[in-house]
Amino acid sequence: LSVAMYVAAFRDFEEQQQQQNQQDEARSPWANAVLAELGSALSVTMLRLRYRPTTDKQATPSPDPSCPPLIDALVHAINVVKDSAAAYLTNQQAGNEMPSLLQDAHHYAIHRSIAACLTSLPETVLLPPGQDYVHRIPSVDRGSLRAASMELRCNETGMEKAMTVLIQSTGNVYDDSSAARLLGMCEAWARYVAVPIHVIDESVGKVAVQFMHIAKGTPAMIQ
Repeated sequence: LSVAMYVAAFRDFEEQQQQQNQQDEARSPWANAVLAELGSALSVTMLRLRYRPTTDKQATPSPDPSCPPLIDALVHAINVVKDSAAAYLTNQQAGNEMPSLLQDAHHYAIHRSIAACLTSLPETVLLPPGQDYVHRIPSVDRGSLRAASMELRCNETGMEKAMTVLIQSTGNVYDDSSAARLLGMCEAWARYVAVPIHVIDESVGKVAVQFMHIAKGTPAMIQ
């Protein structure tokens, strides 16, 4: 799943580059849909690995000690592909340094994949507060969903963690697309969890700074 996400995001970068020379051709939004579905599938996979059903259906299972928290597990899956892809691309250059455009495509694919996972995670696992209707993933044990919900509603393993990870994946340098992805991810989490004030400042505030830099034609460095 993580390899498929990387390939889809890499291809999306290539299409963006091609469009710059063909301004009259509109791009298809296929990448958004594909990455969202793959991110959702990877989220469910990590949920199943971390929280195994128990014989007592009313009990909340404990996390599997061999599996890290959900956000860390998702990022680790992408980072494994990151290292393998970097080694492959370097070998393709016969040991020479990767061209800057190829490096940009690689970094874009990793950041886009992480953003898709962290955006899909709350939408896949969580229910809006106070609602307990049939879950969108009926095959997943309800106890496992409760345990995952408790984990994702903690700042250390939930929204704050997701925002920090996504910012780090950009190398702290934002363009308009990565800034919009940060805001989109925070919006996805805000539908299901309470948003701390400082998270609003960190996300909306940074996006506002980014768009002011765009107006001036300079990249923004996130502090």
